[in-house]
Amino acid sequence: PSISIKECSIYDRWGNVVFISKTEQIKWEGKFKGVACDEGVYVYVIYYTDVNGIEKMKVGEVALIN
Repeated sequence: PSISIKECSIYDRWGNVVFISKTEQIKWEGKFKGVACDEGVYVYVIYYTDVNGIEKMKVGEVALIN
């Protein structure tokens, strides 16, 4: 068994969603609606199912450098 990603969201410092993916293939290119986002720290939230089938959430930060 392995983990299964259900959703990944990335938020700017004001809490606005700049990226969301509901697939296993998460690839954010640092853009929102085709426009490059400002450099800075963004918050990610990932919902996933662990190897035991338990749904979990992981929150962290990612630094965007253009």
